[in-house]
Amino acid sequence: MSELLSTARETAKFLPEHVFFSRTDDRGIIQSANSVFQIVSEFSWTEIIGASHKIVRHPAMPRAVFRLLWSRITAGKPVGIYVVNRTKGGDAYAVLAVSMPFEDGYVSVRLKPMSDQVDEIKALYDDIARQEAAEGLDPEESLRRLLSRIEEMGFSDYDAFMADAIEHELLVRVSHLQKLKPHEVVTLSAIQAAVETIAAAGRDLDALLLQTNQIPDNMRLQAMRLEGRDGPIGVISANYQMMTETFTQSLKDFLAAAESAVAPVREAKFLAATGILVSEVARQLRTETGIRPEKKAADLQALERLATLYEEKAAQAVKDVARRAEYFDRISKDMRRMVFGLEMTRTMCNIERSKSSSDTDALDGVVERLHSAETQLSDLMTDVEGAVHDIMDRAGNLLRSRKDRRPPVNIRTVAAE
Repeated sequence: MSELLSTARETAKFLPEHVFFSRTDDRGIIQSANSVFQIVSEFSWTEIIGASHKIVRHPAMPRAVFRLLWSRITAGKPVGIYVVNRTKGGDAYAVLAVSMPFEDGYVSVRLKPMSDQVDEIKALYDDIARQEAAEGLDPEESLRRLLSRIEEMGFSDYDAFMADAIEHELLVRVSHLQKLKPHEVVTLSAIQAAVETIAAAGRDLDALLLQTNQIPDNMRLQAMRLEGRDGPIGVISANYQMMTETFTQSLKDFLAAAESAVAPVREAKFLAATGILVSEVARQLRTETGIRPEKKAADLQALERLATLYEEKAAQAVKDVARRAEYFDRISKDMRRMVFGLEMTRTMCNIERSKSSSDTDALDGVVERLHSAETQLSDLMTDVEGAVHDIMDRAGNLLRSRKDRRPPVNIRTVAAE
């Protein structure tokens, strides 16, 4: 492989303010596009329309990227993906593309990526392409290696990577263009961080309980030594054990809910960002003059339907986030009550222990360890509660802002004017 993506000369025609789109049939044959695509690619309209999207494929791109793209969109899933294309004159241009199944084909919207991550991705693609050429990798093995490298970058899976990429590129772009940050994307990103905080705190709680799960048994043994099987401290210890077991089960449910909530929040962020891109493509298309009016109207109508589709998907995802926040609030309150119950039980044990005339040093040590564990437990629950309230406030504000939002401009009307 003689050419590398990381050193390929970039065209000067692709500007930060540009966004462009293309529509294809289910075979990837281009049906329509906006003029930005035509200008940047340097192909004429007659060369673009009716051609395979491979017309702009850069020969140095690894096959793994396109296997990933097609595996997702043919399965009915949108995909956000970095791609390096090539102009008719041989220059390169990198895009962050969001490709989506739509009606009887696919739509892809693209922006110019400007984050530091672009160079890292180009180098990664070069490495995968070298492996494909040197080892004769089939597309599936090449894709497996690509996804493995994405995970090595710190992402749990490709969905996490593409949601982070579209958020990051949007924020870099609006900063460069001195525009307002996309409120919904920023809010959902903050909600995602809060959910991840809850999940991390849940794992810490689980580890803490694992470290201290022998303490109630030791407490009961010391109580039997002091007063026998049915003494008040023994009864209190048994109650403590039951409450600990109940708390442990609630924590497992809570942790499972927190871990499973990350993906839906991430998806909501990706959908919201995609809707923003589609809407911007539509806004730019309205002002274009080099496209036949009837073709422009048809494309605007298609983009309107697509924007509405992703608006509805994002709205549903936000509602799901709000429902999960309500669940987190309920179960965290139940867990806090259990913490209070554990503390009260230990206090009662202290009272009964003070009445004993026997040597209680060993029991004192057990109770002290319980007190230390409860303090850590309470601190972690405070972190959880703060994150839960943050999620509830932000999700509630998102739902209210959606409810108060004005209806979108009817693109059909604009196209007809």
